[in-house]
Amino acid sequence: MEGLITYQLEERGSGRWSMTYQKCEDRLAELDDRLGYRIVMTNRHDWDSEKIIKAFYDQPILEGAFKNLKNPYHIAITPGFHWTDQKIRIHYMICVIGYLLSALIWYDAKKAGINTTLDTLLDSLNGIHLGRFVDMTGKQGRPKITYRLEDLSDEQKVLVDLFNLSEIHLKPLKIAGVSVYK
Repeated sequence: MEGLITYQLEERGSGRWSMTYQKCEDRLAELDDRLGYRIVMTNRHDWDSEKIIKAFYDQPILEGAFKNLKNPYHIAITPGFHWTDQKIRIHYMICVIGYLLSALIWYDAKKAGINTTLDTLLDSLNGIHLGRFVDMTGKQGRPKITYRLEDLSDEQKVLVDLFNLSEIHLKPLKIAGVSVYK
């Protein structure tokens, strides 16, 4: 780095100084030629160079996935309140499956033009609420109950259309022993 920036410091009097500096374009080009390369070492001798370089540049994607798995607000692997190895493995497997499903949703949202982080996407989906409205008709018997989506932002409207959520409440899940809309 020596010689990359040259400077001159001049005293102007009464404790005042003036500094001028300049970068050396020739030295910058020389450093760029010398330091502009990376050496990638691997023990994957059976891979061709293109595959090794692709794996090297895909590393931040993998690190981002681990970062998302550690996110305490969505898809967090911890805390795992399990003590046996089997239950810990199952907990991790379920967390990874949840991450893979959310990554698929994120991929579909990106294809639809929603360029956001996974966190923001999950927050937007979490903000979509189904409201239960009771219509008091004044007649005898049970009141009429309807379900409607609450007010949505523009991004949430796109997500509702994209994932076909506007009519999912019309056919509620029926699981034995589980009440969904009661």
